[in-house]
Amino acid sequence: MRVFITNNYRYISIVLVATIVILAFYAGLLYGKETSGGGVVLSCQKDVLDKLSIPFGSINNATNKTEEVLISQGGQYFGSKNGTKYYTPGCTAGDRIKSENIIWFDNTEDATLQGYSPASC
Repeated sequence: MRVFITNNYRYISIVLVATIVILAFYAGLLYGKETSGGGVVLSCQKDVLDKLSIPFGSINNATNKTEEVLISQGGQYFGSKNGTKYYTPGCTAGDRIKSENIIWFDNTEDATLQGYSPASC
């Protein structure tokens, strides 16, 4: 037995360290499941959530159609929920956004706080 340990101490130490790491990870995983409250919960006022909803109308038509949708939604700026830029009504670059991907913002601060930056229109 002593000869085996002496000849294979590197492999034995690697297996021992790997076993400790795996057991520590599993213990942390179990502890996390035990103490978590079911995930992260973010809260926001209802009026803010209502203004951020994706409109049912389309802004992909002419500028006057964009303004009609804007007036019905109450927002001043829009962007894509898949993008990082926000646009003003009438910006031709924003016309390429699919209607189901549009998100509305009341002001530039609202858009910036959600990680959007102004488009160069």
